[in-house]
Amino acid sequence: MRRISIAVLAFALVPVACAEKSEVAAKKEAAKTQAAKPEQAPKPPPAPPSEFDALRKNIEGFAALAVSCDKGWFAKVDPSKIDKWELAIDVPSMEERCDPLLTQFQELVQPAGFRHPALDEFLRGAALVADRYMFLGFRCKKVGVRDKIPYKKMLGELRDALRADVGAMSASLERVRKLSDADLRDSGTVPVAGRIQWSHDAIARLPADFTTWIESQRKENLPIWRYSLMTSATIGTRAAGAMGAPTLAVDGAAVKAAGELATGFADAWKFWSGDYFEAEEKGSPLHYKVMKKVSDAWKKASAKAFPKAAK
Repeated sequence: MRRISIAVLAFALVPVACAEKSEVAAKKEAAKTQAAKPEQAPKPPPAPPSEFDALRKNIEGFAALAVSCDKGWFAKVDPSKIDKWELAIDVPSMEERCDPLLTQFQELVQPAGFRHPALDEFLRGAALVADRYMFLGFRCKKVGVRDKIPYKKMLGELRDALRADVGAMSASLERVRKLSDADLRDSGTVPVAGRIQWSHDAIARLPADFTTWIESQRKENLPIWRYSLMTSATIGTRAAGAMGAPTLAVDGAAVKAAGELATGFADAWKFWSGDYFEAEEKGSPLHYKVMKKVSDAWKKASAKAFPKAAK
């Protein structure tokens, strides 16, 4: 009887021993598998927040909205609809979606102006988008037009120019995306010669901008290019200040002339940016006179200070 009990016990212990062996084998196999895996490098810490995160976000937001409006509304402007006494586009719907372009641009100009040549290029393109969108929205509200053929032609040209502006602005955005914090903080990668040229060009274009976006428009009783003028005034004012930096060593007479031209332009922009109609007969001649004077002084001073640019 005792022999039978021992045999039964031994038989009962066999599954336990097998289970223990299986567990040990499984642990060894798991250890081998773990050892075969390459050690994963620790994840790099997240990039610290940048002082320009908000600026970059606003730039991307404006560009994305412009592209969305181009696809959803600008591309669908159909001048031929006025033949049927219909709006060329659903203006209320377009304004609901796209009018934020105007406020977003105004919020973008001041923090972005004259930080880097690439960003200035983007801003000027964005200003054209804002201006031409405003013109398009206004023109698309008309249905009862006596001479429909020239009006339809004008609408089509305005639509195509706006769409081209959106495309050019989007292309210039790629350079802006590559700008580092140093680029945005103090134009870090732009050499001295480049800074002088950048400042000079921003000032030198002001007389032409005044003629194109104010003087010529008023002669034809057309809208003032509000956002483009705002951009040139912001960039020009800061360029005039930067031109006086000792590191640039620009002739003092040119620096003085640049400052007076930028101030004259900014004053003109302020006058025509608001409700100027009641005072325009009295105030306009003064601004024309001032701009003529400061433009001539700049032309004379810059010809000596920047002989190569003058040619």
